[in-house]
Amino acid sequence: MGLPSGLHVIAEKARDLIHPDDRESAEQAWNSARADGKFEIECRVLAGGQIRWIRCEAGIEFDAEGRRVAAVGTVQDITERRKAEEALRRSEQRYQLLFEKNVAGVSISSMEGEILDCNDAGARILRI
Repeated sequence: MGLPSGLHVIAEKARDLIHPDDRESAEQAWNSARADGKFEIECRVLAGGQIRWIRCEAGIEFDAEGRRVAAVGTVQDITERRKAEEALRRSEQRYQLLFEKNVAGVSISSMEGEILDCNDAGARILRI
């Protein structure tokens, strides 16, 4: 992920790694962990000169007075998953645009011949 192996990151230093646009939501998630002891967030970090997406999950340990004393959890690099999700979103948008705005009639039918979907031009042609 661009971080030194075995790096122990304390909360104050971790904040500096978080992308500036994600710091507020990360801090809100960290502060809300006080209620249930669970910290979960997906955010961008600046690591090794790159922007990477991470998923953090942690259990927060409290002392007798309710102060946070430790967090034990995991950090997973989800950059490739995020890239795949974005590519899928773009592909779906292109398909939807091609389907809906096509001047040719386009329809999707079941193997039994039932029309499941069609664009406006297809509806005009089929008079449905």
